[in-house]
Amino acid sequence: MGTAIKVLGAFFATLFVFGIGWLTAATGTGREAPVDSLEERELAFVERMQNVALRGHFTLEGLSPDDMERLREPSRESEGEGEAASAIEDPQSPPEEVPAEYGDVTSEEVDGSIRMDGFDDLYEISSVTKLDGNRWRFNVRMKYMNVDVTLPVVVPIEWAGDTPMVSITDFEIPGLGNEFGARVVFYDGRYAGTWDHGEYGGLMYGTIEKLE
Repeated sequence: MGTAIKVLGAFFATLFVFGIGWLTAATGTGREAPVDSLEERELAFVERMQNVALRGHFTLEGLSPDDMERLREPSRESEGEGEAASAIEDPQSPPEEVPAEYGDVTSEEVDGSIRMDGFDDLYEISSVTKLDGNRWRFNVRMKYMNVDVTLPVVVPIEWAGDTPMVSITDFEIPGLGNEFGARVVFYDGRYAGTWDHGEYGGLMYGTIEKLE
């Protein structure tokens, strides 16, 4: 159960995932590929991702009622036996009720588990650089919930024609475990994909905007 709290609280702190998850790759520099060796689609991707912001949302799926209660614990501790605690203990209160501190995040029960939707996330990318093989380095500032960090992130990129896709499987994040995965595509001013960690997962989606 506590894993859900870790996933929600640290999701995208080291996860580039586009969200999601796909920020779980190793950080660092690596050997840059010569510019004159890049294919036309790779050059287009480098140009498209210069000084941009990925602005969107992510979902968290696979939560149980017990997970939701754990998410509410900060409210219970801060407000003691007040209104928030009463709402938790009220048997009429729906198990998927979202804690107030998550703002506009919504939830619903799907196939016996709870899905939360509407978490904001923001990634400011100064540049992307191709390294050896299919590895790419994203120089990115990640902002979501109370996390704001800047770091280089190296992830594998696969191609579907002229469309790049971040593809990670069973990646390990120190302190959070392994089994992190993601598939995120970039196309026509948008990004979208999926992320997962064990029994939890979700979607990530948004727009690619030029920074001034």
